[in-house]
Parts: sequence; structure tokens; C-alpha cells
Amino acid sequence: MDGLFWILFRLATDSDSGATFTNLPTKQLLTLNMDTPRTWLVQPVAAVYDLDNIRLGEMGDNHLLSARFKLEHILAEGPFLLEV
Repeated sequence: MDGLFWILFRLATDSDSGATFTNLPTKQLLTLNMDTPRTWLVQPVAAVYDLDNIRLGEMGDNHLLSARFKLEHILAEGPFLLEV
């Protein structure tokens, strides 16, 4: 898949969990999002840049992007039995 980058990471187990990526392409258009189960609603709550249109080469020498995501809702699916 030419031009498609999948970067997998494992979150740290402490309270400051996060991920650091190095050697990413600086000229290509990148997107930062969460790949979650379809019943989860995860949204970015803090980001300085547009997470759908990231060009690291246009961010200056630092190339530092930070974003915080929040799990807003979880939809529980399946059969249930209501006892009254």
C-alpha cells in the first residue's frame, strides 16, 4: 500500500499514558485518529492543529503535535432480559 502508513503502539500503563512517534514523513498529509470498536464514541478534546490535515514539515523545527482524546460514550449491544 504505497503512501499508507499504519503506526501501531501500546499505551503506557501509568496515568500519563501516551505515545511518541519518530521518523514520520514530513511532506505527506497525515491524519491522527483513534481506531476503536464501532460502539465506542471517542473524540479529540484538546489539539492545537487540525488532526485531519497534519503536515509535519509545516510545523517548524520542533514537529511536535499533541492531542488528547476522550471516550465519550459506549453503546452496549445484545439481547437482555428485563425482570420486574
